[in-house]
Formats: sequence, structure tokens, C-alpha cells
Amino acid sequence: IDFSNYLANNIRVSDEVYRLGGDEFIIVFKHTDLAVVKKKMKTLIKEYNNVSKMESNIDVSYGIDERKSSDKSIDDMVKDAEAHAEEDRKFQELVTARNQADSMIHATEKSLSDLGDKVEADEKTAIETAITDLRSAMEQDDKEAIETKTQALAEASSKMAEQMYAQSGADAEGAEASEENAADDVVDAEFEEVKEKKS
Repeated sequence: IDFSNYLANNIRVSDEVYRLGGDEFIIVFKHTDLAVVKKKMKTLIKEYNNVSKMESNIDVSYGIDERKSSDKSIDDMVKDAEAHAEEDRKFQELVTARNQADSMIHATEKSLSDLGDKVEADEKTAIETAITDLRSAMEQDDKEAIETKTQALAEASSKMAEQMYAQSGADAEGAEASEENAADDVVDAEFEEVKEKKS
């Protein structure tokens, strides 16, 4: 999970996040005490580590600006960030394309493993080739190429996806039949208590 996406989705509506290039960001918490900001950032990083399932090395530095809006300390930083807005938008789109591609690869490889020999050799080869091509595209910064290779993998694995869907339906029907058979095997029995006669 990309940290910039996580920030954008988890800060308050009134706050703003800007990328200054690379992995450096400015987050503007408007009208907020510094202690509250530190607590908020600590929580954000902790939750991000939990969601991403990895311990991220994120360094945070804090500053406070109590000047009037006519002064240009934060304004200059914001304007600099806005100058990179188009670059940031393209970067976000690239991250999204990579995430979708990674999810597609993970799901496809799981289906290949689950179906095993049920996938025809030629189809399996085509799928594995499409996965390799997509991984190569993900190493580049070309969003369109990643999206094209993702679509190619989806098409190559479409028949397998149908097999997985059919198998899941068959498994569900089999489970229902087993439950019905188990219910049919229940035997009703009556018991009569026999009291011994006392001599």
C-alpha cells in the first residue's frame, strides 16, 4: 500500500497533503495544536504499518506556524507543492495501476495453484507468460503499459477464472448434498425403560 495514497485517504477533510518530490510530503493540519498533530501522525504511521503488514521507516519532522496568512512561509511550500500537482496526479495513477496489477497477479497465481493439473498446458504457459510480461511492465513508470499488460493477463486467464467459478459452485452444491445426506442418516429411536421386579 502506497503511503501517499494512505495519507490522502486518512487525513481530515480540512487538512491537506502535498508531495514535494520523491517520498517527501508536507501535511498541513489547519488550526490544530502541535500535540494533537503528533498524536495523529503517530496513529497514522502505526495503522499504516498494520495495514501494509510491514514496519515502515517513516521519519517525521514538525513545525508550527502562527503567522498571519499574509506571511508566506507555508504559502510558499504549498505553492511549490501545487506546482507539482500534475506530477503528483500521474504518480498516484501509476501507483494505482501497479496495485491493481499486483492484485491481479496474486489472484491469478492462487487460481493456478488451486486448479493445478486442471489447467491445460498451453493455457498455463500463456498465463505465466502474461504474468512475466506484467511484472516487467510494473518495473517501469509507464502506466499505460502496466494497464495494457494487466488486461492481457485478465484475457489470458479468463477461461481459468470460469473454471474457478464453476468449481466453487460445484463445491457449494457438494457441501449442501453432504448436509442433506447427513440429515437423512439420522435414525429415530424409541427407548423403553425396563424396571426390574423386586423379589
